[in-house]
Amino acid sequence: MAGRVLTRGLEGVGREAMRGNEENEESDRAVSEEEGIAFAQEYGCLFLECSARTRANVVKCFEELAQKILEVPSLLEEGSTVGKKNILRQRQESQRTLGGGGDGGGVLSITFTIKNNCNFPIWPATLSGGGTPLLTITGFSLDPGATSPIPAPPNWSGRIWARTHCSTNPAGKFSCLSGDCGTGAVSCSGNGGSPPATLAEFTLDGADGKDFYDASLVDGFNVPLLIETDVAGCNATGCAADVNQLCPAELAERAAGGEVIGCRSPCLVFKEDKYCCTGEYANPNTCKATEYSMVFKKACPPAYSYPKVEYSLLIEEKAPEEISCISL
Repeated sequence: MAGRVLTRGLEGVGREAMRGNEENEESDRAVSEEEGIAFAQEYGCLFLECSARTRANVVKCFEELAQKILEVPSLLEEGSTVGKKNILRQRQESQRTLGGGGDGGGVLSITFTIKNNCNFPIWPATLSGGGTPLLTITGFSLDPGATSPIPAPPNWSGRIWARTHCSTNPAGKFSCLSGDCGTGAVSCSGNGGSPPATLAEFTLDGADGKDFYDASLVDGFNVPLLIETDVAGCNATGCAADVNQLCPAELAERAAGGEVIGCRSPCLVFKEDKYCCTGEYANPNTCKATEYSMVFKKACPPAYSYPKVEYSLLIEEKAPEEISCISL
């Protein structure tokens, strides 16, 4: 099928999932992946491309729709008795798997809300780590002032960053001057971003069941970033300063017109052990702050500024719910 279908959930759920045209029919596309993602974001639903022939993402489509049904208790009051029993059984099994108990309402997923407070568009991206699966959303566009949710499993580990100065060439290849992941498409699909890029890093349900999050400038800086949570007692962290305006000339990443669009790490520029914390500097006792890492540290004290920094302010509380690009 070369078209795209928006499936409405049961009444009370609204639009929940959009299934894209079969991924193995690339030559017969009627709508691009980028248009599909934008359409899904407009209607507040998830976007997945699947193929009955290769079975890619078929199960995932059903899992995501079932998850949405489970998240709406009123749906359990409607439909057939058999349907209710199946939903209840699946919810209980999911809760037991996640340690929630048969009656306890275990955490099935978390949601990151990405907000663009910059005065220019950004293209947020995600990369999973620690053996956790790719998120259903690995890249999308976000206009100034807009917000967008990213669902994630409760034990997810990975990073989120913003790409800037992005465009699509006449041949249809998508790329960004800052934070590009090299896939030629808006979705990063498991690729990391090219430095310099400001990173929001997460390990959920980590040591002792705690959620860890931090902001890192180890790979350089491209946009201000703030990680916040609405949970009482949990601290915000990030880098609210525009380091591009403070960046030493030798570290500056510039666009063709001379605009500074990022501040590179000294390791990336000079490739020396003392900046990369390698060789004889490969431990915290020998790898110390340098004149360059102090530029990042003075601008953004809460953020990691070089590879072996001892960071005593690492957040070990409830996972955050909002990441913002701060316009200064």
